[in-house]
Parts: sequence; C-alpha cells; structure tokens
Amino acid sequence: MSRFGRYRLLQLLADARRVSERSRTFFQRALATFQGEEGATTVEAYLRAADDFLDWVRGLETRVATPIPPFDETRLPPAPDGPTAAGYVSVSEARARARAGQTP
Repeated sequence: MSRFGRYRLLQLLADARRVSERSRTFFQRALATFQGEEGATTVEAYLRAADDFLDWVRGLETRVATPIPPFDETRLPPAPDGPTAAGYVSVSEARARARAGQTP
C-alpha cells in the first residue's frame, strides 16, 4: 500500500471512529431517556453494537498505523532450483511487478 493510500485509509478510519463515537453518545443519551421502559433493551443492544464497532475500528486504526517492517529478501531460503528455474521470479521482481500492476 502506498503512503498516500495508507494515509487516506487512516483518515477514513478516523472519520468512522468519530461518527461511531457520536453514535455511541447518542445511544447513551437515548438509554437514559428510555431507562425503565420497554425500548431500553433495544437501545442497549444498539449501544453494545456501537461499542463493538468502535473497538473494531480502533483496533484497525492501530494496525494500519503500525509501520511495515523492512523486507529483507536475503533472509529467505534460496529457490529449490536456484534463480535459473523455469518461471523463477525473485521476490523483489514480484514486488516491482505488483507495484506496476502486472501479474507476478
């Protein structure tokens, strides 16, 4: 994923988190309004769903924000038949092709 793509995804996740936080606040206020009434169980279910979604979005934000470790092709085991095997493509070549939108 490009830096721009990662940055844009983080922006979208932050937007989703903010909307979810507002929704959670709305459900908390609604629960206070409906407390002791029949509709309270429905609002509690919505509040739990909002909490679950918010936890999921926060976890996803953390994962996307975590830097990708550098990739060291030299630490991989050699290809069984070496770089001359039919159809052999090095990892760096496969990554370059993938970035260019070609089939590895």
